[in-house]
Amino acid sequence: MNTSFINDIFTKNENEEYSQAILRLIVLVPFYIYFLIKTFSNDEYIEAFSIHTILTIYGVVYFFWIKQHPFPNVMRRYIAILIDITMVSIAILYAEWVGLVLYPLYLWIIVGNGMRYGKNYVYVGILFAFLEFGALLFFNSFLNNNLNIGLGLLVVIVVLPLFFLIMLQRLQIANEKLKEQLLIQQKQEMILIQQSRHAAMGEMISNIAHQWRQPLNALGLLLQNIENMYEMDMLDDVYMKKSITKGTNLTETMSQTIDDFRDFFKPNKEKKLFNVANVIRDSLSIMDATLRHNNITIVVTLEENLEYYGYSNEFSQVLLNILTNAKDVLLCKAVENATIWLSSHKKDENIIIKIRDNAGGISIKVIERVFEPYFTTKEEGQGTGIGLYMSKLIVESHLGGSLDVQNHNTGAEFTITLAKDALNV
Repeated sequence: MNTSFINDIFTKNENEEYSQAILRLIVLVPFYIYFLIKTFSNDEYIEAFSIHTILTIYGVVYFFWIKQHPFPNVMRRYIAILIDITMVSIAILYAEWVGLVLYPLYLWIIVGNGMRYGKNYVYVGILFAFLEFGALLFFNSFLNNNLNIGLGLLVVIVVLPLFFLIMLQRLQIANEKLKEQLLIQQKQEMILIQQSRHAAMGEMISNIAHQWRQPLNALGLLLQNIENMYEMDMLDDVYMKKSITKGTNLTETMSQTIDDFRDFFKPNKEKKLFNVANVIRDSLSIMDATLRHNNITIVVTLEENLEYYGYSNEFSQVLLNILTNAKDVLLCKAVENATIWLSSHKKDENIIIKIRDNAGGISIKVIERVFEPYFTTKEEGQGTGIGLYMSKLIVESHLGGSLDVQNHNTGAEFTITLAKDALNV
């Protein structure tokens, strides 16, 4: 047996008309069989059977019409609405007062077609339903004898779909406004991200300069020594090879520095399981020369073997943002024995990273605003006010954790909490 036709019926189809055609056949065929059986025992059902025969033939023709020509057809949709409403009207006509239980189908047909195809189909559906139900007031004995009920239902056919249409239009307007607001917010976030990257690149260039200062000085001294040995006629093959080896090592160190910084800016395309302590150490290596140059001591206490599933480079960016912020505050306040404490440990299956300085803390008046975009406590021109905002955005939106700040005895303490739900995936 070929089951392709049956499978085709029960397979999800993007064409709404196709789905409605199937539903229409499911409704029509049982009624057709019912009236066919009734006709054999009662001649009064011949008229109803004849009408349902026509409707059933139409349903079959409509189904194959859509199968052969699935493209949208306005007139075909109008005809479908008319036939569907006529089916309901005939059922109410012959079922007398019991048929009124089918009355909600009018509203279902009108509203349903309006939601699928647009408001014009609501107007067409109201017109057809109004005319046909209006005719039932004369031909249905129950409605004719209870004209007040009939007129009330006739008014509802018009008012309720129109009310629905108005509410739907308002909802669409509200939805469009929401989309616009979300688009604006996304654009603003993209601008902030771009500004954050530029600020980070500026900071990284400064760090590279500090990282390169020592090997550049060493390379300069090496060249001076070669020159001196040459002038004293003491430059031999052994010294030259030794100097070349030392110079090569220095340039390789500088090249490795560039690779490290390039890896930092390379975006992670996929989440992966990374060792938290290793990423912290890599981040500190980037900041190490800058901190030493500014006489800032960093005390590190790390719990090993803590792993987290996420974007390691983004986590590193957050660490560098907070460390840079701490460094700037310490320098701005000219703190003696400037120190930054950094620790990581596991608590209740969460990973906790704390970064604290001894710069005296953040004013109570502004501590609640430090994560706001463009807010900065630094002097004008010395801060963008987006580093901490971007850090919080990254931790909460990309890493599934939280970033908070509070004042400690010696200064501000930032706490990164990486949620346990992302551990050991």
